[in-house]
Amino acid sequence: MKHFRVILFVLFFVFMVTILVQNHQAFSTKVVFKFDLSPLPISYYTSEMMLYFIIPVTFILGACITLLFWIIDSFQLKREIKLLKRESLEKDKELNSLRNLPLTSDNVAAEQVALNHLDNIDL
Repeated sequence: MKHFRVILFVLFFVFMVTILVQNHQAFSTKVVFKFDLSPLPISYYTSEMMLYFIIPVTFILGACITLLFWIIDSFQLKREIKLLKRESLEKDKELNSLRNLPLTSDNVAAEQVALNHLDNIDL
């Protein structure tokens, strides 16, 4: 499995280099991004940037945002696991305490009296 991953990574790398070499002119195109709010006097224009710069930056930005969401989700799941473990331990303690309750002599005597009374009744 480890070798398969390496081979897959190498093939992906060769594929990406081939695309970049064959489309050099398209990726060298310079673009300008603008942010313009028509009713308000707010407008922003970036300097000219090549697509060679924009593509990796957007990929890294997307990876960082995904990582941030993964970290937040991971912390929430860890907190939930901790709460569930604590609840499970409390329930185990309660169950063990109920299992280890001693039989009281008052309850046993009352049950024996009731059984003797039922035995004395003629049907």
